[in-house]
Amino acid sequence: MNLTGCWKNCKQNQSCEPAFGHKQRNEAKLTLSSRQAYNRPIFYDSDMINPDAKRVVRIQLRLTLLAMLVGLVVGDAPLNAAMSVLLGGLCAIIPALVYIRIAGTLQRGDPAAIMRSHYRAAAAKFILTLLLFGGVLLFFKDLSVPGLFGGFIAATSAYWFGLLIKN
Repeated sequence: MNLTGCWKNCKQNQSCEPAFGHKQRNEAKLTLSSRQAYNRPIFYDSDMINPDAKRVVRIQLRLTLLAMLVGLVVGDAPLNAAMSVLLGGLCAIIPALVYIRIAGTLQRGDPAAIMRSHYRAAAAKFILTLLLFGGVLLFFKDLSVPGLFGGFIAATSAYWFGLLIKN
């Protein structure tokens, strides 16, 4: 039995293989709103993550890598510019993954609860973005600020490209 099948069996309250450490049938039920749901990797279960969200994050990664290549070719200090672009892209990608994680836990149910989870996800994304930018600007002194913001803008533009690209 693969890991995804085991997780689906746990959600359906069937027994799992003990090697994975999941709860057995006799123990407490595991729901997506429980604490165990937050201990899973980001892209673990396909029924929890919207495929459009996966697509947007993949576009963000590709655009960040493309911007890094441009930074290597165009920049005065190529490695410094490429690292700055990468850090800027990560300042957009990591909060997007946190948003997906928080907002993706509730897919169906009370509309008010779904909206609250999206508001919480947006607040967490905003705060994390500010903290990441502050940390990068504080700890990386040889930073190319245009490269940092260029990487952030490149990764953030994936939301627009995500609307245009369907596959």
